[in-house]
Amino acid sequence: IAGIVDVGETPALAGNLDRLIFAEACERAGTAPARAKHDRFRDRYLHAVEAWDELSAGQQSALEEFHWLLEEYRISLFAQQLGTATPVSAQRLERKADELL
Repeated sequence: IAGIVDVGETPALAGNLDRLIFAEACERAGTAPARAKHDRFRDRYLHAVEAWDELSAGQQSALEEFHWLLEEYRISLFAQQLGTATPVSAQRLERKADELL
């Protein structure tokens, strides 16, 4: 993975890489309804990222926070046994998305 991702440039990733890879594997084996819930937020996030260069530094920071909340949500859906680093739910993501996106 070191050749694919520079974890030195992404400190939040460095401490969570194992959890994120496990959640990705579980997601691939997950149910369609759970994937649909996650995808709804992911699609909104990706749409916002398309305008990254036009966002202020504060908006970029908030979007990065949303990204990590989205990753924790994925863990909560597909790899519950890992637990989440922060409380997360569809309702929290919805509120945060409405604020940011």
